[in-house]
Amino acid sequence: MADFQGFMRALNRALEETEQDPTKWDRFAARVLGAEDSLLNRGALRTEYAKLLRWQLEVQRANETPLSYGFARLDAFGHIFNKVALRANGEMKSRNPSDAPVSYPFLWNIHQHDKVQWNGVAPNKPLTADYDIGALGRNVGEVLGVFADLQVLPFGPASIGYPTSADVGGLLELERQITKLKPPVWPAEFPPIDPDKWEEGKAIFNRTDSCAKCHYVMARDDLTTPIKAKMSPLRGPDAIGTDPWMACNAFTYTAPSGKLRYTPEGFFFGTPHSKTEQVSNLLGTIVIGAIYYRKSNLVEDLAKQLQDVKPFAVPPMSPELVALSSQIFSTAALPGTKEERLATCMSQSHDTLAYKGRPLTGVWATAPFLHNGSVPTLYDLLLPPSERPTSFKLGTREFDPVKVGYANEHSSTDYFTPRAEAENSFLFQTVDASGTPIAGNSSAGHDYGNALLSDEERWALVEYMKAVGAKRVDNQVLP
Repeated sequence: MADFQGFMRALNRALEETEQDPTKWDRFAARVLGAEDSLLNRGALRTEYAKLLRWQLEVQRANETPLSYGFARLDAFGHIFNKVALRANGEMKSRNPSDAPVSYPFLWNIHQHDKVQWNGVAPNKPLTADYDIGALGRNVGEVLGVFADLQVLPFGPASIGYPTSADVGGLLELERQITKLKPPVWPAEFPPIDPDKWEEGKAIFNRTDSCAKCHYVMARDDLTTPIKAKMSPLRGPDAIGTDPWMACNAFTYTAPSGKLRYTPEGFFFGTPHSKTEQVSNLLGTIVIGAIYYRKSNLVEDLAKQLQDVKPFAVPPMSPELVALSSQIFSTAALPGTKEERLATCMSQSHDTLAYKGRPLTGVWATAPFLHNGSVPTLYDLLLPPSERPTSFKLGTREFDPVKVGYANEHSSTDYFTPRAEAENSFLFQTVDASGTPIAGNSSAGHDYGNALLSDEERWALVEYMKAVGAKRVDNQVLP
């Protein structure tokens, strides 16, 4: 439920106020320097603080978008890609707006997936018994997109890797801990699951034309079965129909390669980077170089292992498309930019121009739904897209166990309590005041005959998704 966009803006305001307010600055400097508080050290602190503030504001400008994420969403790829472009170039020569926020994916069973991220862009295959280099690449890329320091070196000096504060050992330990994480159980404090409705919903879920087409069913205790991603493409007869922008941005965003020019794509090997590159390629190079810099934390044959890794498997665009993208995206307000990019994405057939279906064990705890968090409850998700709410409020952790999602103005008064109403401070909207769809916020798609479901069938499906993969014993549904 984090509001990352709001958090970063508040943090930057606090940094600015601390620099500008003498009282706050004195208090801050005294706490940071402690026994080393002196005029000389305060001067050095002021210099370094100014560098940090300039960097934070530059990142904020790079990520600026009129689209508000609100609670429970983040455009992680947009933020990571812009950090990569800034680190490689030192300034934002071309701007890729972070305007395709997605719902935070849930972490249980993640180690069993062959690829992760909503568009399946990150391979997740362990190369040794002890090290999942694919997962490590993904995690290093993510922390570089937030607070980790990184110094990109040009080809030649980069032979040592890219100096970084990313804690590789800590990331590996976190990944190991996540392998033990099980999906959450429907709470005993909620109304009990109706076993007959659950059985009916299970039958609907498992029909060949229904949910099981894209979502494996797994037992809650199954932490070993490999999960092969089922990808639903943006185009074609099986098009998923959901908001395309996360997948499209990841595929089409480009930037000058800057300091990375001439560096091999795989850091050790591969085609040298040209003047303009897909940002996903630059990110893959930076991740491998950052891991290699931290090689003392890892196995001795890390360099050999890293030669077999592509942390982010975005397929390459043709040279013509790269050139077109570079021309389009370096111009801040070129008319038709988004339309041209979308036309590019909808004319291509690539694995990452798609969204991943995953096992839904524990899905009850992951509202709001769809990859971009545009649908408030499981019940709403089973409605025809045209009947889903076009707006709903977020912020509370009060729960609606009937429709299954955070309590909002569409919930019954039993669950939309005064506390929930007061805490719901953000209004999510799929259309603006004129009724125009908001790019990035579409709640369309994921419609597999929803209109043909009776309301009783919808409620039965909701009941089953409270405990996907569970079992019935007498008149109880057990995880």
